[in-house]
Amino acid sequence: MINLMNIFGKNREKLFFIIDFDNINKIILSPEDAYKNGILFNFNGERNYTEQYIFQKNLTLKKYPINYEEYEKSFNRVKNEIIKGNSYLLNLTFKTKIDINLNLSDIFHQSKAKYKLLYKDKFVVFSPESFIKIQNDIIFSFPMKGTINQNEPD
Repeated sequence: MINLMNIFGKNREKLFFIIDFDNINKIILSPEDAYKNGILFNFNGERNYTEQYIFQKNLTLKKYPINYEEYEKSFNRVKNEIIKGNSYLLNLTFKTKIDINLNLSDIFHQSKAKYKLLYKDKFVVFSPESFIKIQNDIIFSFPMKGTINQNEPD
């Protein structure tokens, strides 16, 4: 995989890659080949598609969040771990079932996020903020959501 990335770099070609958390499934493609394989992305205006998407649906969304007691129990556990010094930054999240009348492509194209990805017809992800920024040849990383001031331009 690194060799293929180096080939893209040596040829000064853009590349798109995905690596799963277990480091088992890896994909490296040109942006054009990603598009041909049903992978669309828009990373702060850098995107691999040109078509205009016409959206003509009224959104209906029903969500089924966890109950307050379950959330409070988890929140208190997080607070206790912070007090003990075992963590200083944590993103407390829960799976939430939803019923929605949109498909993943609809969701991808309707999102106004700066960073978004549609992986085939399997999942869609998006984020409003940068995780890595290169400025004056210095790499800055923001590894957790909420680590930048929301009032600052990204």
